Amino acid sequence: MEERNHPASDRKRDKFREEGQIAKSRDLMAFGALLGSLIGLAVSLTSSTRELVNLMTIAFLSVENEGTGVMARSMQAFMLAVGPVLLGSTVFSLGLGVAETKGPLWVPPKLDLTRLDPLPRLTSLFGSKDGLINLGLSILKITAVMGATGLLLHEQVISLVAPAPASLSARLMSGRELVASILERGVALLLFLGVADYAARWLMLERKMQMSHDELRDEQKEDSGDPSVRARRRQRARQLAMARSTKDVPTADVVVVNPTHFAVALKYVGGKMRAPRVVAKGVDENAVQIRRIATTAGVPIQSEPPLARALFARVAVGREVPPDLYQAVAVVLATVYRMRGKTA
Repeated sequence: MEERNHPASDRKRDKFREEGQIAKSRDLMAFGALLGSLIGLAVSLTSSTRELVNLMTIAFLSVENEGTGVMARSMQAFMLAVGPVLLGSTVFSLGLGVAETKGPLWVPPKLDLTRLDPLPRLTSLFGSKDGLINLGLSILKITAVMGATGLLLHEQVISLVAPAPASLSARLMSGRELVASILERGVALLLFLGVADYAARWLMLERKMQMSHDELRDEQKEDSGDPSVRARRRQRARQLAMARSTKDVPTADVVVVNPTHFAVALKYVGGKMRAPRVVAKGVDENAVQIRRIATTAGVPIQSEPPLARALFARVAVGREVPPDLYQAVAVVLATVYRMRGKTA
């Protein structure tokens, strides 16, 4: 099999994206969900804690009233406590998902019976470089989670075996501190694992999308036969040609024009050039662009139709004016120099 060592083309990247094959990390999604939950919890913590305390007080005091109003207050307290957490989790996880896919991505579902066969999956897991990378990432995640959990429990063991606070409010605050500590460390851990996981999957996808020399050649052949591709290439070539042909117009001494079609920019530096030199020329759209740039740069424009046509047809950009056109060009330059002398 031919070695694939060429970067993927834009066309192949678009094809992979349409098929849903993009670099994405579930760990980053989990990080977003946990971060959103933590922010939602921080926003609603004070009010939800107060509401829970009030609810439990009402529940204990209203036993003789058969729990009148407790159910409604329970639903209110539940939504007040859980609503911001669920909202933050959803918003942040979806936001990171859209950022990973570089915009919304919809892949039509399709039935793939080969996914039911476990043998190819086992082969890819243990018999390929990507499979070994995935296995290593899984081991790293499990080890990191177990290590972080062990450290957290070790730090909390003293507070767990200590005498419980007497008041209900103090107990709730203690539980809040424990949950906040778990969430903070979980966010940091998932951020680290998510970045590592995304980087690994991006590298695996880049390697999977690499193309062989034959693939590149075949794709170029297909593109060259596409009328829209040819049109885009011609437009790009015209833009590049126009940019090259007009970049030196501001340095010219004069632009000789045929008012409707041609424009030729001339430059002459006495003592450094043997003869005036054409620094830019254009026809139709290019001529209009040259005249526009010359006007903006303050370069004089002289209407000399026969001379403009002769210079355009006979002198390439960067070449000097031929001897038989010296006199006509000298007259134009003398006129320009005279005008400058009058305005100086």
